[in-house]
Amino acid sequence: MQTFAAGIVGTFLLWAMWSTAQVGYSRSVAETSSETRQLSLAGRAVDLSPADPETHFHRAEVLWAVADKKVAIAEAERAVVLRPRDYFLWLRLGYYLYFAGDADGALHSFTEAARRAPYYAEPHFYIGSILLQQGRRDEGFAEFRRAIASDNQRIRDVISIAGETFGDDTESIVRAIRPQSRSSRLALSQYFVEKGKADEAMKLFNESAGYSEQDRQKFLQQLLTAKRFSEAFELWTALHKDASPGQLTDPGFEGRNNFKDPGFGWQQQRDLPGVQISVDTSAPRSGTQSILVTFKGVAKPGAPVLTQLVRVDPNVPYSVGFAVRTQDVVSGGLPVVAVLDANDQKILAETDPLEQTAAGEEWQEHRLDFATGSTTSAIIIALRRRNCSSSPCPIFGRLWLDDFSMKRTD
Repeated sequence: MQTFAAGIVGTFLLWAMWSTAQVGYSRSVAETSSETRQLSLAGRAVDLSPADPETHFHRAEVLWAVADKKVAIAEAERAVVLRPRDYFLWLRLGYYLYFAGDADGALHSFTEAARRAPYYAEPHFYIGSILLQQGRRDEGFAEFRRAIASDNQRIRDVISIAGETFGDDTESIVRAIRPQSRSSRLALSQYFVEKGKADEAMKLFNESAGYSEQDRQKFLQQLLTAKRFSEAFELWTALHKDASPGQLTDPGFEGRNNFKDPGFGWQQQRDLPGVQISVDTSAPRSGTQSILVTFKGVAKPGAPVLTQLVRVDPNVPYSVGFAVRTQDVVSGGLPVVAVLDANDQKILAETDPLEQTAAGEEWQEHRLDFATGSTTSAIIIALRRRNCSSSPCPIFGRLWLDDFSMKRTD
C-alpha cells in the first residue's frame, strides 16, 4: 500500500514538474512572439498552454500589431476570462476596444481596471476621455481629476483637453481641473501665459505659496518669452523688493551677478564664443568693481554680448548714462551700446562705435537720450557689435563698463 501511495505521489510530482516546465516554455515562446511580432509563435504558445492568460495576452498583442483587431480583442477577452482580477489585462482590453471604436465596451473594461486598481491614473484618464466624448462633461473631468491625483504628469494632457473643451473660458478651465498642488497650478499658469491670458496666469500663480526658486524662474522665463513684461516685473519684484520701473539693477556691477538668471538683471548672451565677461577690481570708475569684456576673435557681429531688461512706462523720455574704457579694441565691427524696445527690438538709441580710449582719458562718459513708444513696456540696454561689411570679421581687445544710470527727463 505504501509503495502504491508513493507511486501516486511521484507521478503527481512528475506531472507538476512537467506542467510547470511547459507553462514556463510557453510563456517564453509567447514573450518572444511579442518581441518579434511572429504570429505563428504566438499561436504555438497558446497551443502549449491554452489555459494560461499570459499566452492569450501576448497573442493579442501580436494580432493587434499585425492589424487583426477583431481576433486581437477576442484573445484579450479570453485572457480576462482566465484571470479576471488582473488590472492590466482589463486595461489592455479597454485599450483595444477604445481604438477599435467600441466606446461602450472600452468604458466597461476601463471601469473594471479602475475598480481593481483605483489609484492608477491610466484607466481614469481613458474613462474621462470616453465620458467627455459622450457629452458627460462633469463626469469626464471628475475622472481626469482622479487621474491627476494619481499621476501629476497627466496634468498637461488634461489642461490641453480642457482648453479644447472650453476655449477662452478660463474660469471653466480652472473649475474643470481644480488644481490642488503647486505643480498643477504652475502648469495651468504656464498654459494661460502661452494662450495670452497673463492676468489669469498671474492670479492663479499668486493663489499658491511655497513655489521653489526653480519654479519661479521657469514661470518668469515664460512670461518674458511671451513678452508680458509688466507681469514678469511683478513676479521679479516679489524677489527683489527694491526694484522699481525705470530703475537699473546693479548699475555699478557691485553685486554678485552670475549673468544667467532670467529677469531684470545683467545677462550674458549664452553660447557666444570668443567673448569672456568677468568682474574686474583693478581700476573701476567708482566703487570696487567694473565689468571687463574681453574679445578673442570670433564674437558674432550683431549679437548682444551683455544686456539688461528694464521695465519702463510708455510715451516717456529717458536718459541712460554709463562710463567706458577700452584697450586695443580692433575690428571692422566695433562694439556699441544700444537701447532697444523689448517688444519689437527697434533701436531707440545707440552710441557711436566704442573705439580706443583717447590718451589721458581712462574713462569716457556716454549718454543716450530716447523716448519710449505708446506700446513700450520694457527696454533692453545692450552691449553688442555692429555688423561687418565683410566676413570673417574678428574682434580683439578689452572693454570695461561701469556706472550705468537711468532717469526720466520729462
